Amino acid sequence: MSYRLGNFLIFTGVVVIGIGAGGQGVLKLVTWSDANSTMADTFTAATVPTPTVPSPSVARRPAPPPPQLAAAPAVTSAAPEPRLAGAAPPSSAEAQRPIKAVSLEETAQRYFPGEGSRSVIPRLLRLTREQIDITVGALLPERYIATRVKAVMPRDPLKDNYEYGDMLALNSANLFPLADWITGIAERVAKEPTGVIDCQSAAEECLRAKGGEFVRKAFRNNVTDAKVKKIADFYVTGAKDFGFPRATADLVAMVLNLPDFLFRAEPGASKQPQFVAAERLQSISYTLADSPPSGLGLNPNLSAAAAVDKVMKSKLSRDKFKRFVMSWLEIVEPGEFRISKEKYPQFDAAREAAMLQQVETFLEKRLFANDAPRLKDITQPTKDIAELLEEVSPAAAPSLMSASAPRPSAAPKLKVTPRLVTSAPQRLGIFSEPAVIASHSGPDGTRPIRRGVFWARKVLCLPATDPPKALLSKAIIPEIPDATERERIKQATSAADCRGCHHVIDRLGFFQEKYDALGNWRTREDNSREIDTRILIDFLGDGSNERGMSENEIDTESPVEALQILTQSTQFKQCFVRQMFRFYMGRDDEEKDHPVLKKMFTTFMSKDENILETLKTLALTEPTFASR
Repeated sequence: MSYRLGNFLIFTGVVVIGIGAGGQGVLKLVTWSDANSTMADTFTAATVPTPTVPSPSVARRPAPPPPQLAAAPAVTSAAPEPRLAGAAPPSSAEAQRPIKAVSLEETAQRYFPGEGSRSVIPRLLRLTREQIDITVGALLPERYIATRVKAVMPRDPLKDNYEYGDMLALNSANLFPLADWITGIAERVAKEPTGVIDCQSAAEECLRAKGGEFVRKAFRNNVTDAKVKKIADFYVTGAKDFGFPRATADLVAMVLNLPDFLFRAEPGASKQPQFVAAERLQSISYTLADSPPSGLGLNPNLSAAAAVDKVMKSKLSRDKFKRFVMSWLEIVEPGEFRISKEKYPQFDAAREAAMLQQVETFLEKRLFANDAPRLKDITQPTKDIAELLEEVSPAAAPSLMSASAPRPSAAPKLKVTPRLVTSAPQRLGIFSEPAVIASHSGPDGTRPIRRGVFWARKVLCLPATDPPKALLSKAIIPEIPDATERERIKQATSAADCRGCHHVIDRLGFFQEKYDALGNWRTREDNSREIDTRILIDFLGDGSNERGMSENEIDTESPVEALQILTQSTQFKQCFVRQMFRFYMGRDDEEKDHPVLKKMFTTFMSKDENILETLKTLALTEPTFASR
């Protein structure tokens, strides 16, 4: 399969360019591995499962081992369920019995026990669509780029809603839209070549020098002199044969299509010492800001610490931080909510836009606008209800309280410690925002299992396994007249084969049932049955939360208290650190990464949940970015 691009052909996996000794136009076949000769010869992406957190050793009541959670519902016949709604709660004295204090070092070691290894093979990572857009924008003046590649290139494969670089490739679905986009850029370059190569006279010496500079910048200085000369020879020959404008357009098209531009390697890939600094610099800039070093004004002489500080202060770094939070929460894009307009006719474009604007305003004021953003600022109450309501638009504010609740001016104070006042508030932080809830609902209901899977997988990082294949064909929630959604799901998932996963997944969905599919507060279902949100939280492992209470077994019927308990737990916080690592590194975490994760977690906990300080720790901890 091939197509013509200027004066050379592009094949899926091969590039044919006109190069010859002395510029005689002899064709030479350059495979992708040849074109990528400055990178490692072999790249692997072995996956090591995340270790299971050990069962607690000190507990008020012995807690079961962390369950292996499935990512999808499974259905079979009914069977008894562990103690949940209706069970007698522990006594007040028992519920508040403190557990033995565990040091931060011991906690970090429990979640990240691996010792790591420096003898690893670096990965080859394809640039994401965001990175391609930013990199081309740093290489060429804006007037040559009519549209962003994200507008024409299909969305990259996602894992946990993140674009993992080691999963990305070029295939028939995205190669041709990308090539057409590059061709459009090249054609605009042909009309004004001096904006790319400033050689007014088209003298060979100027073309060779400026063309070489362009290649080095495009390949982030991670390129051999021999390859620069080869491409410069091609450029000079093209200028003689086809003219300066056409040759410059072909140079841009060829460079943007080569793997040296479209891929980058983790530090340690190069076998040539002179590329170590360049690899380190582009790893820092792409990881923290999705940008090449040139887009941030970095040079190879900067120390790692200086480079990290400069990148972290950039707008591109803040933009990536915003993308991380939205991806972590899996807030959908406009037009992608899975909400049935027939079931919820009130969910129109205006309401969708208002919900998204509300959550963006909340995040901007509580997190993104801060120099020291803390996770607790969006998960725990630090202001009273009236102040929180003032942060959203007047039209959206009433949706945060029920019709019978006090108006903002009369709202009660919401205390954080030592106990949460749960009588009046209906929401607590980002996970009760309507846009977040609606992103995990629909099309025709609340979908507690979907919500529970999101919490188990993305918010708490509970170990997961696939459901038994024999049960997948039976994954149907039964229609039971006058039953609540909770009762229907309990009947469908109460068999022994299902309970290993669903006894946690279901609870994580049930506590949110008072938020309907659009995130509105309710107390009864459509059939007028009262909603039961009582759950037993006994799956958080050992340790204690910020209230000094055991996490092993807590019974609550308040969605707000459940949110507080879950988001104050160490299980939640270590999961957030893992999610940061996965998103920013563009891959899953492995046992060899535990030393880095351990340092990130320690920084996060000791720095009052400061997210940017945790990112700096990621960037400055070997062997993440430093030379090996």
